[in-house]
Amino acid sequence: AGYVGRFTSLQLTSQGFPAISYFDETNFILRAAVCGGATCANKTLRTVDNAGRLGQYTSLQLNSQGFLVISFQDYDNGDLKLAVCGDTTCSTKTLRTVDSAGTVGQYT
Repeated sequence: AGYVGRFTSLQLTSQGFPAISYFDETNFILRAAVCGGATCANKTLRTVDNAGRLGQYTSLQLNSQGFLVISFQDYDNGDLKLAVCGDTTCSTKTLRTVDSAGTVGQYT
């Protein structure tokens, strides 16, 4: 609920199911949805990063293992960040600041 679904990026998994990264503007966090079927009737929703106001301008790809890799902007710090998920539903992840010189990370 709330105002979610801005700055979306979508890729299809190896099974052909949608995986979506998006900005939850109500809570100012980065979220991901991994669908368990083609119509996304069954899905896993994850908070990917919630350390401040961040998650805008998401870009999503899947790595060779089918895990989500998401670039996004940390609005509070003006940084470009990267989230690399440790499994197909992003229950674990590694977060990194990629660039912090000036205001970066828009339109990743």
